[in-house]
Amino acid sequence: MTFLSTSRDAVSLAWCVLHTMIYMVAWLGLLMLMFAPFLGIGVALDNSDIRLSDAALAFAVILGVILSIVWILIVIVLMTRLLYGVHFIIDCRMNCLAAVRASWRHTRGNILAVTFKDTGLGVRQLPLLAFAYLTLGVVLIGYAYCDVTVTYLMLTGQCDLLKQQPDEW
Repeated sequence: MTFLSTSRDAVSLAWCVLHTMIYMVAWLGLLMLMFAPFLGIGVALDNSDIRLSDAALAFAVILGVILSIVWILIVIVLMTRLLYGVHFIIDCRMNCLAAVRASWRHTRGNILAVTFKDTGLGVRQLPLLAFAYLTLGVVLIGYAYCDVTVTYLMLTGQCDLLKQQPDEW
């Protein structure tokens, strides 16, 4: 099929791009809103004249680090559940809100496996990690998108897994 062979193809592409952009702006806006409390707390503490003893300051720092780690893990899980909406827009021609619902529904029960899946990093991946470090991580953008796409296909049942042969590594 020729790309954009008819005006209907152009309208379909424009509709898909529009909903994808709306979804991504909403997703990034939600991400920024989730980290807004840290900015507010930081500004409030910077402008206050609170004097704490050394023990109270150490306790406050440890508690702050623990709460920050828990909050970041919650944000990671929530964002991972909403990460696949763009794929639903493109693959299933859903609108933004339907894509949010579909992403949330398809990741239910799978979120820990999807979020904290085994990356399989070993000695064979050291050259890839070195290359990623030297390119400031830019090389990983394509890999990350492919990883998300394969995960989407697995979540929706569109990916047939091949059995590993004994001679493969």
